Amino acid sequence: MLNGALVTLGILAAQLVTVIPAAYAFAKLRFRGRDAAFAIVLACLLIPTQAIALPLYLGIGSVGLANTFAALVLPFTTSAIGIFMLRQYMVTIPDALLEAAKADGLGVFSTLLRVVVPTSMPSIAAFSVLSIFTHWNDYLWPLLVARDSSLYTPPLALSVFQQAETGTSYGELAAAALLVTLPIVVLFIVAQRKFVSGIAGGELPG
Repeated sequence: MLNGALVTLGILAAQLVTVIPAAYAFAKLRFRGRDAAFAIVLACLLIPTQAIALPLYLGIGSVGLANTFAALVLPFTTSAIGIFMLRQYMVTIPDALLEAAKADGLGVFSTLLRVVVPTSMPSIAAFSVLSIFTHWNDYLWPLLVARDSSLYTPPLALSVFQQAETGTSYGELAAAALLVTLPIVVLFIVAQRKFVSGIAGGELPG
């Protein structure tokens, strides 16, 4: 459980650091190649993770990071769906609000941190729930890169109860599956309102 929490929260922290500025740039900044770059982001949404798992594994192995904590986190340090979700929300922020921030002497990064991020919290919360749900339940990637049992994430650890040599321990497997699923269920119940608001869009606070 601890490994799952560390990996999931590590990925989320890295994604927020990269996704929020990228979404803001695509939504509100004007620069050459912006639309083309955003089109590439949209194209990435069409590529399933399974299609790039092998190239990622070979790349991780070539730099000596296989079977490490970094291998579980680094390939997911940004998110195309996160950029898309937050960008679509940030587009709805009135330009007048950003102009007022500029008139108050705020620069680009100050405006992002003090105006855009607080205003976009519903979409940030929705993406956070989606990211946590996705990576907490990820089985394929940890299966590829985690050889040491000390690196096993919760879904991978469940395979301990399904061994061909000893048979499947259904009672223990069911109990472990419940423990693995429970944190995600509780998180969704607690964050349900923010999640729905972030997906559907919402009114600006204040």
